[in-house]
Amino acid sequence: MAINEDDIIYVLTKEDVDGVAKTIGLSKLTHEHYRMAQKYIQSFCGDGAYSWENAISDALKDVEEELRGEYPDLKPKE
Repeated sequence: MAINEDDIIYVLTKEDVDGVAKTIGLSKLTHEHYRMAQKYIQSFCGDGAYSWENAISDALKDVEEELRGEYPDLKPKE
């Protein structure tokens, strides 16, 4: 089934996430970085009060803290 481009409201790409990561000094993103960015976009941007750039930035910062062990309870279940 073909996707009608008029039905697409927003597409989050890895390039979007990489661009935000660069602005906050991160590189070499993992699957977890992209997963968290998607999660933040879906949960925080639905009402329009939170920008996609802020959501991605916060997501990437949280993943960095997770990876450093600062939030051990937030690690995804395997």
